[in-house]
Amino acid sequence: MTLEIWDVMGKARSDRHLTLFVFAVYGLIVFPKALGYVS
Repeated sequence: MTLEIWDVMGKARSDRHLTLFVFAVYGLIVFPKALGYVS
C-alpha cells in the first residue's frame, strides 16, 4: 500500500494538483482509521 502510494507520487511529481489529490485521498483514508484505533 505505502509503496504504491510513493510510486504514484513519484510519477505525479510534475503534476502538483495530482500529487495534492493523492495526499488528500491518502489522508482521508488514513486519519479516520488512525483515530478509530486510538479511540
